Amino acid sequence: MIPLLLILIPLLSGLAVFLLKDSSSIKALALVSSLATLVLSLMAVFTKGALTYDAAWLPGLGSRFSLLQDGMSKMLCLLTAISFPVVFAATYKNVYQRSAAFYGLMLLTQAGLLGVFLASDALLFYFFWELALIPVYFLCSIWGGERLDYYMCMHKLLIIHLQCRAFTMLN
Repeated sequence: MIPLLLILIPLLSGLAVFLLKDSSSIKALALVSSLATLVLSLMAVFTKGALTYDAAWLPGLGSRFSLLQDGMSKMLCLLTAISFPVVFAATYKNVYQRSAAFYGLMLLTQAGLLGVFLASDALLFYFFWELALIPVYFLCSIWGGERLDYYMCMHKLLIIHLQCRAFTMLN
């Protein structure tokens, strides 16, 4: 159940952040949900053995919603779970236009990254890969900084490259 909660907490809180209006409550929800994910990840690291979750997902395609958290994925999930509260704490005093979109996309990215590290089904891996990649594209294109035209061109090339690699992984 821990692998599923590692994905659901940032996913649901990321979607909830989009509905909030107050900037301080948006930041607080993002920070609290990322800290909850960190606590769950620490619990998983100190649990012996592999943690699994398996459910029927797309039976017509022979795909299952199968999550596996073994040694390497425990460490990758822990690193991801550590980095997001640090980012949220570091940007807590910053004022963003559309802060709900910023923090919501960050939480969706966290959910996607955790899903990538936990997926044990190829189609599920691809789904989470896209869930992580699409918010990163919007984060970079909206809040990416100066020289936006150059970076947008680079982002498009990166997206095309990653899409081609993802399609070749499925074959």
